[in-house]
Amino acid sequence: MIPRNNGFDLTVIRQAVYTSHTLKTDAVINPLDKLPPILKKNLDRNLCVCNEVPKMDIINAIVNGATTVAEIKKQTYATMGSGCCTQQVERLIECLCAPEREE
Repeated sequence: MIPRNNGFDLTVIRQAVYTSHTLKTDAVINPLDKLPPILKKNLDRNLCVCNEVPKMDIINAIVNGATTVAEIKKQTYATMGSGCCTQQVERLIECLCAPEREE
Protein backbone atom coordinates (compact mmCIF):
# COMPACT_ATOMS: atom_id res chain seq x y z
CA MET A 1 0.00 0.00 0.00
CA ILE A 2 1.33 3.45 -0.93
CA PRO A 3 1.28 6.05 1.88
CA ARG A 4 -0.40 9.09 0.34
CA ASN A 5 -0.62 11.70 3.01
CA ASN A 6 2.94 11.79 4.37
CA GLY A 7 1.62 11.24 7.90
CA PHE A 8 -0.28 14.53 8.07
CA ASP A 9 -3.75 14.80 9.53
CA LEU A 10 -5.64 15.93 6.44
CA THR A 11 -8.70 16.99 8.43
CA VAL A 12 -6.62 19.76 10.01
CA ILE A 13 -5.11 20.76 6.68
CA ARG A 14 -8.49 20.73 4.95
CA GLN A 15 -9.97 22.88 7.71
CA ALA A 16 -7.17 25.41 7.26
CA VAL A 17 -7.78 25.60 3.53
CA TYR A 18 -11.58 25.69 3.83
CA THR A 19 -11.48 28.58 6.28
CA SER A 20 -8.40 30.67 5.61
CA HIS A 21 -4.70 30.08 5.30
CA THR A 22 -1.73 32.36 5.80
CA LEU A 23 0.40 32.37 2.69
CA LYS A 24 3.92 33.76 2.33
CA THR A 25 2.55 37.28 2.51
CA ASP A 26 1.18 38.38 5.84
CA ALA A 27 -2.33 38.71 4.43
CA VAL A 28 -4.86 36.07 5.42
CA ILE A 29 -6.73 34.79 2.38
CA ASN A 30 -8.65 31.70 1.39
CA PRO A 31 -6.71 30.00 -1.44
CA LEU A 32 -9.96 28.67 -2.86
CA ASP A 33 -10.88 32.26 -3.73
CA LYS A 34 -8.20 32.12 -6.44
CA LEU A 35 -9.97 29.24 -8.21
CA PRO A 36 -12.61 29.73 -10.88
CA PRO A 37 -16.02 28.36 -9.85
CA ILE A 38 -15.65 25.19 -11.94
CA LEU A 39 -12.48 24.20 -10.03
CA LYS A 40 -14.17 24.74 -6.65
CA LYS A 41 -16.55 21.86 -7.33
CA ASN A 42 -16.05 18.30 -6.04
CA LEU A 43 -13.18 19.15 -3.70
CA ASP A 44 -13.43 15.82 -1.88
CA ARG A 45 -13.65 13.72 -5.03
CA ASN A 46 -10.62 12.01 -6.50
CA LEU A 47 -8.87 14.17 -9.04
CA CYS A 48 -6.36 11.37 -9.63
CA VAL A 49 -8.46 8.24 -10.01
CA CYS A 50 -5.49 5.92 -10.54
CA ASN A 51 -4.08 6.59 -7.07
CA GLU A 52 -7.29 7.82 -5.42
CA VAL A 53 -5.96 11.32 -4.64
CA PRO A 54 -8.72 13.83 -3.79
CA LYS A 55 -8.59 17.28 -5.35
CA MET A 56 -8.29 18.77 -1.85
CA ASP A 57 -5.04 16.87 -1.22
CA ILE A 58 -3.56 18.41 -4.36
CA ILE A 59 -4.77 21.89 -3.37
CA ASN A 60 -3.24 21.42 0.09
CA ALA A 61 0.11 20.44 -1.45
CA ILE A 62 0.08 23.57 -3.64
CA VAL A 63 -0.91 25.83 -0.74
CA ASN A 64 1.93 24.32 1.29
CA GLY A 65 4.54 25.10 -1.35
CA ALA A 66 4.40 22.62 -4.25
CA THR A 67 4.68 24.58 -7.50
CA THR A 68 5.34 21.88 -10.10
CA VAL A 69 3.69 18.67 -11.21
CA ALA A 70 6.82 16.80 -10.05
CA GLU A 71 6.44 18.20 -6.52
CA ILE A 72 2.73 17.31 -6.49
CA LYS A 73 3.62 13.80 -7.66
CA LYS A 74 6.21 13.42 -4.90
CA GLN A 75 3.86 14.65 -2.16
CA THR A 76 0.53 13.11 -3.20
CA TYR A 77 1.27 10.43 -5.83
CA ALA A 78 -1.15 12.18 -8.22
CA THR A 79 -0.22 11.87 -11.94
CA MET A 80 1.77 8.66 -11.31
CA GLY A 81 -0.74 6.35 -12.98
CA SER A 82 -1.85 7.00 -16.53
CA GLY A 83 -1.22 10.74 -16.17
CA CYS A 84 -4.75 11.61 -17.24
CA CYS A 85 -5.02 14.15 -14.38
CA THR A 86 -1.83 16.04 -15.25
CA GLN A 87 -3.60 18.89 -17.05
CA GLN A 88 -5.99 19.39 -14.14
CA VAL A 89 -3.08 19.47 -11.69
CA GLU A 90 -1.28 22.00 -13.91
CA ARG A 91 -4.42 24.17 -13.96
CA LEU A 92 -4.67 24.11 -10.15
CA ILE A 93 -1.00 25.12 -9.87
CA GLU A 94 -1.56 27.91 -12.41
CA CYS A 95 -4.54 29.31 -10.49
CA LEU A 96 -3.20 28.93 -6.96
CA CYS A 97 0.33 30.12 -7.67
CA ALA A 98 -0.70 33.17 -9.68
CA PRO A 99 0.45 36.45 -8.15
CA GLU A 100 -2.17 38.53 -6.38
CA ARG A 101 -3.74 41.22 -8.52
CA GLU A 102 -3.95 44.69 -7.04
CA GLU A 103 -7.26 46.44 -7.50
